[in-house]
Amino acid sequence: MKKKLVAIFALILVFSVSVLALAACEEEKYKGTSEQSTIETPEPADPDAVDTGTQEGGETVTENPSEDHESEDPDPVEDVDPEEPEASEDGESEQPSTPEGSEDEETEEPDDFEEVSVTVNGVTYTSVNRGAAFEVENVSAQASTTLVIPEFVEGLPVIGIAKNAFSTEYEPLSIVLPDTLEYIRGNQNINEVRRFATRLDGVYYLGNEQNPYLAVICFAYKNDLWQANIHSDTKVITEGAFATAFVTSFDVASGNEHFVSVDGVLYDKELTTLIAYPICSERTSFTIPDSVSVIAHSAFMSGETLTEIVIPDGVTEIGDCAFFFCSNIKTLTIGSRLNTIGAKAFAYCHFENVTVAENNPYIKSVDNVIYSKDGTKLISYRAHTSNNGSFTVPDGVNVICAYAFNGSSFVKEIILPDGITTIEEGAFAGCSHLKQINIPDGVTTIGSKAFRYCYALTGIVIPDSVTVIGEQAFMGCMRLTNVTLSKNITAIKERTFANCLMTSIDIPYGVTEIGDAAFGNCGALTSVVIPDSVTTIGKIAFTICYMLEEITLPASVTELGSRALGNVPTVHYDGTIAQWNAVKKTDMLFHGDPAVRTIICTDGNIEVEVGEP
Repeated sequence: MKKKLVAIFALILVFSVSVLALAACEEEKYKGTSEQSTIETPEPADPDAVDTGTQEGGETVTENPSEDHESEDPDPVEDVDPEEPEASEDGESEQPSTPEGSEDEETEEPDDFEEVSVTVNGVTYTSVNRGAAFEVENVSAQASTTLVIPEFVEGLPVIGIAKNAFSTEYEPLSIVLPDTLEYIRGNQNINEVRRFATRLDGVYYLGNEQNPYLAVICFAYKNDLWQANIHSDTKVITEGAFATAFVTSFDVASGNEHFVSVDGVLYDKELTTLIAYPICSERTSFTIPDSVSVIAHSAFMSGETLTEIVIPDGVTEIGDCAFFFCSNIKTLTIGSRLNTIGAKAFAYCHFENVTVAENNPYIKSVDNVIYSKDGTKLISYRAHTSNNGSFTVPDGVNVICAYAFNGSSFVKEIILPDGITTIEEGAFAGCSHLKQINIPDGVTTIGSKAFRYCYALTGIVIPDSVTVIGEQAFMGCMRLTNVTLSKNITAIKERTFANCLMTSIDIPYGVTEIGDAAFGNCGALTSVVIPDSVTTIGKIAFTICYMLEEITLPASVTELGSRALGNVPTVHYDGTIAQWNAVKKTDMLFHGDPAVRTIICTDGNIEVEVGEP
C-alpha cells in the first residue's frame, strides 16, 4: 500500500511539472510569430569528407525565438499573460494552448512574393506556397457558430490552420475541416475547440461528416498512464498535440496512410519525422532512427525517464521545445548534419556530456556548450555545473543566440566579452539564480524576453551602444532595483520592466514611446522622469504602481492608452488645459483608488473621476 501511495504521489508530481512546462512553452495569444535561423550554406554531400580543421565562416545555427520557460507566471498585470489551466467538470485539467510550431516547417516565401489575404464570413485566409494555396489565418468572434472551413477559397485549396487562428472570443458550436487540410500549427484556442471535438481513447479529433477523425487536436490530461491510439483515418496531428501526455506508447491503427508507430514511438509514414515520444516509457536511453531528419515540436517534452539521447547523422532539424524539461538527460550525442535548433529545444536540460560530430560543418561543442562552427555564436548552454556558478563566454563570440541560456538555473554570474553585439530573444530568460551580468559597450540589440524572469538579478547597466530593447526584456526581474538605460533607445516597449522592483527610472531624451504595461506592477516605483520627446504612453503603462504618488507628463504627449496612469493620484502636465483636452485618450486613464485624480496644468487644474477619459 505504501509503495502504491508513493507511486501515485510521484505521478501527480510529474503531471504538475508537465502542465507548467507546457504552459511555459506557450507564446502569448497576441504575440507575433517567431523567427528561426537556418544555415544558408549548402550541406556537404559527404560529411565524412569535410575538413574538420577548417572553420566554416557564416555556417551557423541559431535557436528560433518563442516563449521562455517560467515554472510559474508571477505577472499580475492585467491583459498580459494566459492563466494556468483549471480543472474541468470531468476532473481533467483544462488543456492549455500547445506550444507554437517550428517556423521553418512553414513554407518560406521569396522576398518578392506578395502575400494575399481574403476574409470570408469572419474567417481570414492568407496565401501560402507562393500563392498556390491558403491557410486559415484568423477566425474572428464574428464568425458563424457553425464554422465550415471550405476546401477551396477563390479556387485555391485551404491546406492549413495558422498559429493562434482561433480567437479566444470565438465560441463555435462546431467546426468542419476540409479534406484538403495538411497541417495545424500549435497554440490554438484548445479549451474552446475541444468542447465539440470527437473524443476517442483520450484523443480529441476534429473532422467532417465523411471523416470525423481527420485531425488530432489534443490529448486528454489523465491521472493514469495510457496508450495513445491514432485512428486509421487520421491525416493531420496538431503540433505539440501530445506534449507532456502521460503516454506509455503510441499505436497507429493499421491502414493509416500518414503515420506509423515503431517501438511505441510516433512517426510520419516515411519515418523521416519523429512526431512524439512516449514520455512514460521505461527506457532511459534512446537513439533516433537513422531515417529521421526532423525531430518535431515538443517531441520529447518532459521526458523525465531519459538519461541519454543519440541524434544520428541524418537529423538536420530539432523543433521548438523538442527536449524541453528533459532534465535528467546527462549525455547528448549530435551527428554531422544538424543545422537547425528550435526555440527552447533543450531548455531546462542539464547536460554533463555533449558531443557533436567533428565533421559537422555547422556546430561544435566546447566544454559541453554548443557554438556555431566558427565560434561566433553561442547557441546552447546547458551545463549542469559551472565554476562556482560563474561562466565566461569566450572571446570571438559576438552573438548570444535566442534562448541560449534559457532555464540554466545553476548559473549565477555570466561574463560577456567585449565583442558581443547582439543578445537575442530570450537569451537568458528563466536563469533564476543569475545575479550578475555585464552588457559590454558594443552591444546594439537586446532581444525581447532576453532577461525575463531572472529573479535574482538586482542591477543592470545598458550601455549607450544599445539602440533596441525588445518587449518584456526584463519583465519579472523581481529583485531588479537599479537600472541605467542607454541614451540611444527610442522606445520602452511592451512590458519591458513589468513586475520589477526599481524605485526610480530616468527615461532618456529621444524615447518617443512608452509601451503597454511597460512599468506595470512596479510596486516600489516612486519616481519617473519622462522627457519631452515622448509622444505616446500605452495602456496600463504605470498600472499597479501603488507607490507612485505623482507623475509629470510633458506637453509632447499626444496619446494616452487605456488606464495608462493606473493608480497615480496627481498628474503634473507641462501644458495648458486646452492642450490636455486635445490629447487622444483611449478609454479611462485611471483605475482603482482614489476615486478622483488631479491634473495640474500650467493654467489651472482638472479633476478627473476614475472611469472618465
